[in-house]
Amino acid sequence: MPLLSAGSASAVGDEAWDRAAECESGGRWSANDGNGQYGGFQLTIELWEEYGGLEFAIRPDLASRAQQISVAERIMAGMGRGALPGCGVASGVWQEYRQEQREEIDRAEEAEEAQAEEEIGASPEDSSDGSDERPGDATPEPEPVEETPEAGDQPDEGRAGDLPDERTESEGNGRHRGDPDPAETDEAERQRDQARGDRAGERADEGERANGGEYRVIPGDTLSQIALDHDISGGWPALYRANESVIGDDPDYILPGQRLDLTASGR
Repeated sequence: MPLLSAGSASAVGDEAWDRAAECESGGRWSANDGNGQYGGFQLTIELWEEYGGLEFAIRPDLASRAQQISVAERIMAGMGRGALPGCGVASGVWQEYRQEQREEIDRAEEAEEAQAEEEIGASPEDSSDGSDERPGDATPEPEPVEETPEAGDQPDEGRAGDLPDERTESEGNGRHRGDPDPAETDEAERQRDQARGDRAGERADEGERANGGEYRVIPGDTLSQIALDHDISGGWPALYRANESVIGDDPDYILPGQRLDLTASGR
């Protein structure tokens, strides 16, 4: 999940952020009390630098309110409910942030499904007149010339049958118009299999980038799959217990961008 910049729309309402600042620093966005914690959210220099705060100022108290909120959202994406201990939950910031992330993931999944359906969608439409005949395909029938029949001559009754019945081919091929071609169905299955393989490869590549026992969650991950991929001793319950402060109270719901400690689970 990309980091939010100062110009990004906040996933949390202004009132919730103000409540969090009031809880942490008494609402003083420029707070510097000499205790090693700065700004409205009382962030340390280490956290400020780790989550990109130097993009705005050398310390939180020297940055604007909007910039401090931007960095706080980055910290929340990485640390979960532990980003603002106590005040994040009490102020409602964590609840609003988590709800927005759920809705964003739902929207992304719906868009992905719609795009997949469009790519492997319906077979080409037949022409609207229901005929396979193309302009110019048939030789126009010459206009009859009236002649006075002589004695013994028979009328030319076979002219109407000179041209082949063009319906025969479409009616005798054993398939109705509009039915999907078997070859097109096979191609759709191949595309779905390839999409599944691409997603599996993405998860494998991300797992290889796990450094120093830390894993960054990507869309589609589950705790059970992460525990299986990384041979976590004790399985997903052990992984959840070790990272409960990051994940929150629902082990079935993890957010892209969260960083999980793989070593604390006893791996």
